[in-house]
Amino acid sequence: MLHILYHIGIIIAVKGAEYVQTYAQSKRQEDDQEHQEEEAEQAQERDSDSNEQEEEQEVIRLEPKEIYDAAVIGQDGDRLVYCYDLLLDAITDQTQEDLHICRDRAEMIAQDHIAYNIKGSASNFADWPIIKNRDENEQSKEE
Repeated sequence: MLHILYHIGIIIAVKGAEYVQTYAQSKRQEDDQEHQEEEAEQAQERDSDSNEQEEEQEVIRLEPKEIYDAAVIGQDGDRLVYCYDLLLDAITDQTQEDLHICRDRAEMIAQDHIAYNIKGSASNFADWPIIKNRDENEQSKEE
């Protein structure tokens, strides 16, 4: 009798080990599948993020946007169009506020900034924003 119980114990142990192996293998497959699905979702998110960044990068925008966006008057293809006078006013206001100087001095600094930093950078980028004077804006509206 003891001999039969011994063999039954061995059979139970073998069957239990087979069950554990089968369960572990199916669990590994499920984990692998979940991991692959997570990787696919992450890759898709990265692709959508990079697409959004590419869309944002299509147009060069002057920074900081809080100041310069007030001067945007349109878009010519993939180039933003800024009004010189509005740009001058926005930069003058910000300069006057930051440096606590008179309006005339702030306007001179703003003119220099536009001439050297903003317009000066146009030669470095093919799709640099366009800066139009007020009279150029009125001419383009009449056409």
